[in-house]
This record gives sequence, structure tokens and C-alpha cells, in this order.
Amino acid sequence: MKAFWRPRADAAADPEAAFSLATRLADEGDIDGAREAYRQVANSGHPEYAAAAAWKFGQLNQRQGRLRQAHEAYQVAIESGHPDVAPLAMVDLGHLIRDSLYPENAQPLYQAAVDSGHPEAAREAARYLADRKKSLVPNGPRFHAFRA
Repeated sequence: MKAFWRPRADAAADPEAAFSLATRLADEGDIDGAREAYRQVANSGHPEYAAAAAWKFGQLNQRQGRLRQAHEAYQVAIESGHPDVAPLAMVDLGHLIRDSLYPENAQPLYQAAVDSGHPEAAREAARYLADRKKSLVPNGPRFHAFRA
């Protein structure tokens, strides 16, 4: 049962608390509440939490099929230049684009994630790039599907 009263965290005054609230709301299934809290933190300009909130906001939007909002949020996280968050957002935006009509447009994002050296993002992006390379090799496992 959801609580009828929930303390609000002021994103400008305490972005850490607002980010924690957003995470808790998402975990509890209050996606609209989490999206709003992440949006507020993303707009707070906090050097640590704003980028992470934009990335999480993008993930929630993507899961809900709000692809334009997800794309915009990932772009904000990437443009923040945050060394931990930006590479992860590159991978997520790459996945979003990969699943669109123009999957080749994901490659520069994946390459940037690899080049970032971020352990998790670089590993996942490298896996995609390797799979993509294999699929374009004649007689490779997916090459014949494109020739049909």
C-alpha cells in the first residue's frame, strides 16, 4: 500500500535527498513520481547528481516508450561530461538509436563509450561494436539475413 503522505525533497536545496527519493519512488513503482523527482534534480545543476538524474530520467522514459524524452535526457547526461555518467548514457542512447530505423547512427556513441575507458560502459559498447562487425562479415552469422 502506498503511503498517502510522502515527504518531498527539494532538489535545489538537497539534490542528494531528491535523487534518493526518486530512486525509492522508482523502486516502489511510482514511475511518474520518480520521473518528476529525477527531472527536478537534473535541472538543479548539481555537478554530481544532475547528470545521474538526467540519465535515470532517460532510462525511465525509455522503459515507458517515451523515446524522444529519453533521447533528450541521455543527451543532457552526455553533454554534462560527467566521467561516470556520460559514458553510461552514451551506451543507453546507443541502444535507443540501435533499435530505431538508423542503427548505424549508434556506432559513434558506442565508440565514444569505448574511448572513455569507463569499465562498464566501454565493455558493453565494445561488445556491440564486435557484434556489429561480425554481422557485416560475408558468411558471418547475420550476413545472410541481409542478403535475402
